[in-house]
Amino acid sequence: MRLIHVRTFLDLEEGKKVDPEEIVLKELDDEELAKIKYGILSHCWGNRKEEVQYKEMDALIRMGGPSRKKLRQRSGYHKILRSCEQAWKDGLAWLWVDTCCINKESSAELSEALNSMFRWYEDSERCYVFLHDLDAKILPTISNSEMFPDSSGWPRWFSRGWTLQELVAPSVVHFFNKDWRFIGDKKHRAQTISSITRVPSRVLIHGLDAHRHSAAQIMSWAADRKTTRTEDRAYSLMGLFGVHMPMLYGEGKNAFRRLQLEITRVTSDHSIFAWDRKDNGWSGSVLADDPSYFQDCHDIVNMEPDEYLAALKGVVPDNELSAANEESVLSFRGPVSLLSLLRFVPDIYPSGILQIHLLPIFWPGPNYSWGHSNVSASVSCIPRRKAEERLHFQNRRQGTCMRRVYSPLCVPEARSPEL
Repeated sequence: MRLIHVRTFLDLEEGKKVDPEEIVLKELDDEELAKIKYGILSHCWGNRKEEVQYKEMDALIRMGGPSRKKLRQRSGYHKILRSCEQAWKDGLAWLWVDTCCINKESSAELSEALNSMFRWYEDSERCYVFLHDLDAKILPTISNSEMFPDSSGWPRWFSRGWTLQELVAPSVVHFFNKDWRFIGDKKHRAQTISSITRVPSRVLIHGLDAHRHSAAQIMSWAADRKTTRTEDRAYSLMGLFGVHMPMLYGEGKNAFRRLQLEITRVTSDHSIFAWDRKDNGWSGSVLADDPSYFQDCHDIVNMEPDEYLAALKGVVPDNELSAANEESVLSFRGPVSLLSLLRFVPDIYPSGILQIHLLPIFWPGPNYSWGHSNVSASVSCIPRRKAEERLHFQNRRQGTCMRRVYSPLCVPEARSPEL
């Protein structure tokens, strides 16, 4: 991890004499990082010509007066300067800024940085969020489309893909407006930030590990966020799921498919299949094309098998619940108010059987064709290892479309099933 030495940078800015052998950027290994505390900047990139790049920061001490003066006029330099000033006030001698601390000309270094970024933010002593388009002295509590027309009525930082992990990962996050006036921190403004981002306040206060969140829930937080590169919609989510992938810019939406497959390899959380294509037509895969398909999945929760059985009490007859085991295939022909099962096995992990939402709802066997007025569905059990198998739902009036898929470990909270 390469960091800015705050005091050296500020001495240069203040015109103090600096030893030419000193360096502004220093690379530290994990052992060295464990002995220091550092701040980290979270911001929206402006015009790339305005941002300070790695080579420019690395050459700052050796840079001549005219070149340095020109560099200091950039808005990106001003961000770094104010971040360093704030870090020094907070007693932090080191600072990380993505624009100048990564040599993006090295594909290997860029890949390593993107795969490590969640951990870097998580390990930081303090994260400084710079809201470049906010004049107010407090975080906004009401959407304002006139002031922020291109970011759903909120400061642009809240709409960007990479800033989701930069909000969730650090324990301490301080927000600053365009004048670098402190306007609140993550924990004390959790309710406001939650209403903007849909990230639960308990996550903002206690961290991602404080509660068992489903993959679909986490995906829903990113549903409306945007990135400059299509691939970054996937890459920006790797840390939230604890997965790692090589960067393959140019692969387009396939990056998000790879991300979902990586998630299925490291977890048995089948809510990853709980997306809803809505009116976007037919999908040829059980995997979603991008995070927007998870927009309505904020209330899908993980449940252990015993919790799931407890939730079915009063819905499924007790004698059928007590007979459930790995070998049984249960058939239930009465309507179920909340859930429909293709097959239930208490030990879900080796089998990976999915559960499908239908209306009216039945508890069928592992392969079952079902029809009702204008809707027909042909469904099959899908092992986790065969995530690419197709699952077909056909609506005779609306055409062919993909419908919700839930795992037996995931149930919707207080929501009626919909078609």
